[in-house]
Amino acid sequence: RNVTHVFGYRAFGSQLLCEQVAGRALRKTAFTGTDERQPIEYANLFGVPFAWAGGKTPGQPPVQVEPQDIYTVPGRERFRLRFPHVAGYAPGRTRPRWLIDPQEVSGCRVQSRQFLASTVEGPLGGAIEIPSESDDERTAVWKAAAQLVPKLDGGVDDRRSAFLDSLAIISACLPRMQCEDWTDLQFDRDALGTIASRVQRTDSEPFFGPVFDDQHEPGRPRVSDTANVRFKTTLRFWHDAERSELNAAACHTTPEAELAQILDHHPGVAAWVRNFRLGWSVPWFDASRGSWARMEPDFIGKAARPAASGRDRFLIIEFKGLKAGEPSEVAKRKYLEDRWVPAVSRTSADGEDHGEWHAVWIERIEEAHDRITRACRESP
Repeated sequence: RNVTHVFGYRAFGSQLLCEQVAGRALRKTAFTGTDERQPIEYANLFGVPFAWAGGKTPGQPPVQVEPQDIYTVPGRERFRLRFPHVAGYAPGRTRPRWLIDPQEVSGCRVQSRQFLASTVEGPLGGAIEIPSESDDERTAVWKAAAQLVPKLDGGVDDRRSAFLDSLAIISACLPRMQCEDWTDLQFDRDALGTIASRVQRTDSEPFFGPVFDDQHEPGRPRVSDTANVRFKTTLRFWHDAERSELNAAACHTTPEAELAQILDHHPGVAAWVRNFRLGWSVPWFDASRGSWARMEPDFIGKAARPAASGRDRFLIIEFKGLKAGEPSEVAKRKYLEDRWVPAVSRTSADGEDHGEWHAVWIERIEEAHDRITRACRESP
C-alpha cells in the first residue's frame, strides 16, 4: 500500500509491463470507503519508458485533504435520534370499520328500566331484595357497546375492531337520543337494534406493514441511533453542527452543506443528523433492473412540535438537486412516501411505537426552508 517510488533498473520494451509497473505504484494509501470521492495520490516513476495518455504534463498536484473525524459529542444526548431498519414490506390485514351518522338516531327514545332491584333466596329460605347500583357513565357506555357488537355485521375475528368502533358509535349517539339515564341503554334491545340498523360497514384500504431487519435476518438490529458514532472522512463540504448529536455534517456538495445549515437553524427542528455512514437506508424496488435496491436519505430530523396524536414527529429529508425528475428518483420517492413512511408510522404488532414520519423531498435548495416548515406541521 505504501509504494512511493518505482525505479526501472533493467531495460525492457513491453508497453504492458510498463503499465503494470505503474499500476503497482498507484495502490491507494488513504482509502476510506467507496461512498465518497478519494483524494488524489501520486508516485514517482524513474526509468519506465512510456508517456501517459495524451502526453500532457500534469500541472501542480492539488493539496491532499486530510481525513477529519465525525463523532458523537458527549453531553448532546437530548439531540439523539433513533431510526428503525426495515428490510421490506408485507401486506397488512385489512379490517372492517363500522360508522354511523348520529343524525339518523336523533329522537330515538331509550326505555327506562322497570326493575331496579334483584330478588334472591336468602341463606335461611327468606327472599332478599338487592337494589341495583347505577353504573358510572364510562361503564355504561362500555356495557352498551358490548351489547351492540353481536348486532353488527362482522365475524368472530373482527370482534375487537367492532367493539372499538361500537364505543365510538354509542358515545356519538347517546347525546342525540332521548335518554333519562345512560345506564338504561344496555338493557333496551329495541334502541340498540335501531342503532345497529343505521350502522354502515366499510372495509379499510389495503396497506403494507414493515418487515424489520431482525425479523428478516435474526441478529441484526431493529433500531439504531446516533450514539457511539465515530469515523473519518475526506469529504470537503462541511458544516459544524449545533443541534445534532454528531459534531458535524460531512456532505458531498455545497447545496447539501447549505441544507445542513438550514436544518441546524430552523425553529421547527429540534434535532437532526446527516445520514452519512450511519448504516441506515430505505428499501425500494428498481423496476429497470427487476430487483430490490436501497437508498440512503440525506438527513433525518425531529420536529420540535409533536404530531396531533401526541407522538413524536420525524422527518426524512432527501435533496435531489440535478437528479430531480429521473425515473429512478421518482420510484425512490414513491416507495419512501407510499411504503416506508406509512408502514413505520403505524404502531407495530408488538406495541413498539416508532413515532410518525414524514418524507420531505427537496429538488431545489431555495425551497428547502418552506418544505421543512410545512413538514413540521403536517401529519404523514
